[in-house]
Amino acid sequence: MVVGATGLILVIGMANGCTPGPVTARSAADRMEGAGNTGGSDVRVIVRDAAPAERDGASAPQGAGGSGGSGGTSARTTLDAAAADAALDKPRDLSMDAGRARTPRPGEVAIDELLVNPTGDDLGREWIELANRAPDPLDLSQLHLATASTDVAVAAGTIAPGALLLLGQSSDPTKNGGAPVAVAYSTKLLLLNANGQLSICLGACASGIVIDTVSWGTLGDDQIGHALIVDPATRGLCSASAPFGTAGSFGTPGAPNPPCVENVDGGSRPDVSVAD
Repeated sequence: MVVGATGLILVIGMANGCTPGPVTARSAADRMEGAGNTGGSDVRVIVRDAAPAERDGASAPQGAGGSGGSGGTSARTTLDAAAADAALDKPRDLSMDAGRARTPRPGEVAIDELLVNPTGDDLGREWIELANRAPDPLDLSQLHLATASTDVAVAAGTIAPGALLLLGQSSDPTKNGGAPVAVAYSTKLLLLNANGQLSICLGACASGIVIDTVSWGTLGDDQIGHALIVDPATRGLCSASAPFGTAGSFGTPGAPNPPCVENVDGGSRPDVSVAD
């Protein structure tokens, strides 16, 4: 019996207690069938997870019929060939090591950039960028986006700690101006160019938990095509100035934002309201 570094046990059994001769290569079809080798022995390899005691070096208790014989080996139940092949071929599941995402609390997911008034045609080109401010992966499967008149469900999956997630009306870069949208919420939700607001919630915003809310006043002509960046320190809004994509708009969708210099109205008053 050999215990591998990964916690797998390799059990090599000899048929009839014979001393093995040279071991010849076998096909996948007969490697568990006990086809005779040139030395008249039968070598079987059984792969299974080691019990904790066995991984630590302790002897596993023998079952009924497992008492040692003259050859010092104990009887073990073998996997059939198909099951053995499947066990060998199946990759290890690492999801348990990564931990499970939890639902966010208010303020842990923030709206940190949004393109309200794209250059040219708005339809299909609006987008919203979210940031995970928590130290944990967060579950956004119940996420809703809502304006004053429309609420849409957006099953946005999981967002990693410190990561950004770009939501948009369309995930097709040929239609959304070249933005790297990860999750589309459709053109049912429209952002107003004047006196608009946007909330992100768990469940419908009218009855669910509000995670963050942003509101803005009237956007001037000089802000057409410029995404609104939400300053993480002051929670004020400023206009993006870096060009992106293929439609002549400006912003940093899917990438960290530059610091804000001044708010969109030129003053120091924050133009954004945040859920408590």
